[in-house]
Parts: sequence; C-alpha cells; structure tokens
Amino acid sequence: MANTKIIATLGPASKDQGLIRDLILAGVDVFRVNMSHGSYDLVKEIIGNVRGVSCDMKVNIPVFMDLRGPKIRIGIMENDEAMLEKGGICTINADPKTPGNASVFGTDYKYILTDVDKGDAVLLDDGKIVLEVESVDLKGVKCIVKTGGLLKSRKGLMLPGKEIKLPSLSDKDIADVKYGMELGFDGFMLSFVQKSQDVIELQGIMQSYGKILPVISKIESIKGLENLYSIAEVSDALLVARGDLGVELPVWELPFAQSQIIKAAHAHRKPVIVATEMLESMITNSRPTRAEVSDVAGAVTGGADVVMLSGETAVGKYPVLAVEIMDRTLEHAERMLAKPERVIVLNSDHIMSESVACSAVQLSKNIKAAAILIYTKKGFSARMISYFAPLCPIYVFSEDPATARMCSIYRSTLPFVLSNKPENFEQFMTDSVEFLIDKNLLEKGDPVVAVNVAGHSCSITHQNSIKVFAC
Repeated sequence: MANTKIIATLGPASKDQGLIRDLILAGVDVFRVNMSHGSYDLVKEIIGNVRGVSCDMKVNIPVFMDLRGPKIRIGIMENDEAMLEKGGICTINADPKTPGNASVFGTDYKYILTDVDKGDAVLLDDGKIVLEVESVDLKGVKCIVKTGGLLKSRKGLMLPGKEIKLPSLSDKDIADVKYGMELGFDGFMLSFVQKSQDVIELQGIMQSYGKILPVISKIESIKGLENLYSIAEVSDALLVARGDLGVELPVWELPFAQSQIIKAAHAHRKPVIVATEMLESMITNSRPTRAEVSDVAGAVTGGADVVMLSGETAVGKYPVLAVEIMDRTLEHAERMLAKPERVIVLNSDHIMSESVACSAVQLSKNIKAAAILIYTKKGFSARMISYFAPLCPIYVFSEDPATARMCSIYRSTLPFVLSNKPENFEQFMTDSVEFLIDKNLLEKGDPVVAVNVAGHSCSITHQNSIKVFAC
C-alpha cells in the first residue's frame, strides 16, 4: 500500500458492504459522502455499512460528510431551457421567479446588481457559458455572451473573484451537520471556504451540538486563495477542489494555485488533499488516460498527502479497479520522493515538538527502522511525525476511536485503538511491540523508533521522548 492516503466517495455504485470491503482492501483510507446528492436514508445506510465493515475488518476508517455549501443559481427558464448565442445580449435580474429566456432571466442572488461592474465575467453552468458585464442598472445586469451554450433552469452562476455575500452554511448545511453528528460522522468537508470565519462558524455550530469535529476546508474560489494561510490556521486539512477553482481561474493558472494550497497546508503542518477528475475517465472506462495517471503522480511529487476519487467510486463502473490503479500509481510516484523538502520552522509555535518529530524521522531513516511507534491522545503526534515524511510506516495508538480514525488521513500512518491506556512510555513500548508482532507487522529484532511528541496536552509520561530499540 502507498504512504499517500486515498479518499473514496461513496454513492449508489459503492454503498454495499461487500464493495466497501473491497475498496478498503484495494487501498482506501477515508470515505466521503457528498451531501449535494443523495437522501438521508442513503447517507444513513452508507455510514452504517462502513462502520460494520470496519468493525469486522478491525480497521479504523473515518467517514467525512461533504457539505454542499452556498450556491448561486439562475431561476426557471421558459420551456426549461434557452440557447444563448455568442455575441448576443442578455440581462440578469435579481428576481428568480422571472420566466427566463435567451434575453432575460433571474437569479436567486439578491446582491447581483451591486456586486458586479462593467467588464466582470459571469459564468453559467460550471463555466460552460461565459458572459461579460456591459452595464448595470436597476433593471438588471446587461451582458454580452462571450461563449454561448444551452442554458437550463436552476443552473449555477459564478462571479469569479467576488466575495459571495451568502452565509457559508445554508439552512440545508446546518441540518446536515446536525444529522451527521447524530450518525457519528468523523468530520466535515466545508465547501466554498472564502475566509477563516467560515470555518469558525461551522465549528461554533458543531460546538452547539456537543463537540467540535475536524474540518477539511475546500479551496475552490479566488477569495479562498487570497485567504489561504488564515484558513489553513483554523482548519484540520485543506482540499484542492479543482472543479470550481478551475472554473473561476483560467485553467493554465490551476497548477500554480494547487501548488499555493499545498504550500499553505505545509506551512501549518496540516494534511493537504488533491481532488477532482483524477481518474475521471474510469467512471466509464476500465483504464485511465496516461494524462490522468501522470496527474496523480504529479500530485504526490508536488507534496499532496492525500488524493481523492469522486464519481470514479460514487457512480463509476469500476470503483475497486480505480482505487487499485491509484494505489499502484501512488506507490511508484513515492519512489521519486527520496528527500521530501520538509524542514523545521525555527519561529514555529511548536518548535520543541517539531524538533523532536524531525529528529525521530531522521533517526528512523538512519537506522532503516521497520516502524515508528506513536501514542497520541488527540492526533497531534501523528500529524507532526507524518509531516516529516518517514520512509517506514507510522503505527499510531490511541485510546480514542475517533482519534484513531482521524489519524488515517495522515501520510504513512496505520492507527490502532488501545484497549487499555498505558501507565507510562515504557509500558506503551512493550505493549505496542507485542501487539504489532502478534499482527505480523513487526518481527523480533526489528529496529523501531518510539516517539512521544507533546502537543498542547499530553497525559503520558516522558513528554517529547524518543526511544530507539530492537523488538
């Protein structure tokens, strides 16, 4: 299995327990449920099946709920559609009930008249149709059609570079958060994150329901790119959402944006996920294109900790094969990562922790360790060690099942739940080695590095400790 982690989206094509088991065996580390599609009954069935399979297989697989987020849409078109011809003129007003046609149609975004200026672009239907604003008055936004196409009712409308004045969480999103927490989801993916306050708002809603779960912030707008570092600071991970981001930006700028997001995540020692169209052709074909395979490999060599499959596993014909091909591609790409550029930041708020984690990883490379062993309460140790990219597996132990599942998202980790909390570091080393030998993950005489990296809280003795020994 690859050290880079794989997220697979579950849907109608992959909801059954047998297929979920096959996906885990093929290399899936994390599952995603997209709330833009599917009913609550389907969501409940999926998470129940994942938990059942995980229990049977004795693995710790987290499930994240992907919230739909705010979405601007046009209104209803007469006859449900209209052809917008290149060079034509159309007007957009702020009344979604306006019967739409090729000359005039409405939108549910009430700020459309104040948020655009002459020369701005307006994108319809995921960028398939491109308009340019010619003028704005009380009647609406008059536009020239730059790229025409067939516009259907309720299609999306995007305003590249503009801060959308909508709540980061719709009423539906808030209801989904509550339902997700009741079902026991491990965390949430937040769509269209524009600023750090969007994440803080979600955390506040979760707090009102009893606890704060991890948040993966999806960067898919120019505003999100502008506020990358403050978003990374309050998030648990960043996700390069190349779908909508590739609509807002010229496509040739997308690789640079991906690199920016990865750099921001690394700066805050947070995992970063690359997503969208990674093996898109495998929704219908049994083999990916060469370009898709190169894209997956490039994400790894570019610094991604996680890659994600969407339609390939949710609705595709070959979900397991897609995961198998992705895992093999990741393994081969990792051979090009002899010395990842992961260095200590001397002015870091966690300089002691970073120094210990970096030293432990370097030790593991020097002695060709079979594994690094970590005890963690909240996952801080696992995140720190994972950041410095060891060449051996990181076996993570925690007394908290939710923490163990969350650690599955970190590069190189394999988490386990402790049946009994260790009294001290020595007992942890003894118990964990016996456990791993029993599971045939270690052998007698294997060199290992045991690490305890103290975060904001630590309840085991020997804080910031490194032990090197043979099993």
